[in-house]
Amino acid sequence: MATSGKTGSAEVPELISLREISRRLGLPSSTVAYYKDRYRRYIPSSSGVGRRQRYCPSVLAIFMRIREMYDMSSSASEIERDLELRFGRALVPGPRVVEPPDSVTKLMGCVSGLLDDQILYRREIGSLREGLAGLKKELVRSEAAHEQVLQGMEAELSSLREENSRLSLYIEKHIRQDNPLHSKPSEAFLDLPLVIRSERGEYLGVAAPSRGAFTPKGLVSLIQKSASAARSVDMGWDRDQDHWILKVLTTDPGTGREQALVFMLHETRTPNGNLVARLTYLIVDGNEVPDNFLLGFFKQLRDTFNS
Repeated sequence: MATSGKTGSAEVPELISLREISRRLGLPSSTVAYYKDRYRRYIPSSSGVGRRQRYCPSVLAIFMRIREMYDMSSSASEIERDLELRFGRALVPGPRVVEPPDSVTKLMGCVSGLLDDQILYRREIGSLREGLAGLKKELVRSEAAHEQVLQGMEAELSSLREENSRLSLYIEKHIRQDNPLHSKPSEAFLDLPLVIRSERGEYLGVAAPSRGAFTPKGLVSLIQKSASAARSVDMGWDRDQDHWILKVLTTDPGTGREQALVFMLHETRTPNGNLVARLTYLIVDGNEVPDNFLLGFFKQLRDTFNS
């Protein structure tokens, strides 16, 4: 009588199922089932029938050898001969079968082996296809998650850019308010006649009979009036020692094209004793405008001012 897995003093060996064989060897259950059916004459079972059939752990070596020979592209008949030499046939009761002639036996063995190989390969191909389909789904999920992360980063980057722009404007505004170097010229300076000095040392200005002389204040007003829906204008004053610097940035909203103008003005007195605001330099996009072009610019101002 068996108790606690022992009969007398002899230990009863553990019996394992096909599922356990599949797990221990790392083989698909379908492959293990195929090996069992194809080579049942060499795989002894200890108890049970059908799915409840159990096997001694020693059959693990038989299943592993079958797998090794398939990996070496051995035929079914070669596998059978190897199993019979290594492990012998299992005692499987059944009706007596009359063996066909040797040549027919070999041919049938080859055909049977080819068919068996086809079945096995089809099962493994099906298993690989299922695995590939799973990998494709995982790749799609991974790409979707990656795209979502990118969209979140782009939205955060856009928000940071807007915040940086607001902070830059805020800082610039307070620098201009609190720093005396960025203060605005006095009204007295803004009302001085705006002049340039020619190569011959003459002070040339712009004036209209009914409106008086053209001044820095008039220049600012003229620039402000040039702003429109097609062009935005941003202006600001700086101070560099004895020069007042008017910085102008124009932007075309449609194309995004920008143009930077810098007017450098200096309070001076003419040989006749008149106090004026002299335009000493005009810089366009980082390039200083020559004196002859500066004279042409003043002529355009005169025409505009008189009109």
